[in-house]
Amino acid sequence: MATLDDLVRQAVEAYLSGSQMSERKLGAFAVGDPLMVPRLKAGGSIRLDKADQLLCYMGQVPIGPGFVSEVEAFLSDTGIGDRRFGSDAAGDPLFVRKLRSGASPLLSIVEQVQAWMRANRSAFEPASAAQDQDDGQQSLPGRSSDPDHHEESAEVLTDPPPPDDVRPRGTTVYTKDGPQVILTTREAAALLTLSPSMLQRYRV
Repeated sequence: MATLDDLVRQAVEAYLSGSQMSERKLGAFAVGDPLMVPRLKAGGSIRLDKADQLLCYMGQVPIGPGFVSEVEAFLSDTGIGDRRFGSDAAGDPLFVRKLRSGASPLLSIVEQVQAWMRANRSAFEPASAAQDQDDGQQSLPGRSSDPDHHEESAEVLTDPPPPDDVRPRGTTVYTKDGPQVILTTREAAALLTLSPSMLQRYRV
């Protein structure tokens, strides 16, 4: 199976055969290094940014943008931490931080990370999906999961108070403002030094 270095090498050879440009000129024009193409053809692994410069110069699609998007999508979909991903996939816990800051790994490392993501995606996604499902099934705070459960209203409703003339004298009623003593019309009139009939006139 061809590696990423092999694919870049094949693209370079095809370009050279069609353009009649020398290896040194291609390296100098594309990446500013006349020895880049000879090293690549000798079997060495080049860095991602140099490979992309070569590919773009030759009119090919670069590797870097797709690789970075692939890594970010894996992190988002699986929820794996950056450091664990870097340590497990590339042997470097700072791999993601370096990649985001513009560092360029060797194509062999890019291929290693891609292979790790393909092999381990299924190991992370089910756990993440199960967690999401469990979170969705949790009851809201203060609510019962029993469908037959009916919550009582926070405000206790009581029957309307009876008229004054049927209340027992000295009845104590407990309200939200505290206990209150209810007087009959006659008791209230006596307290105000009014006649019961006069008190009735002042009522709204």
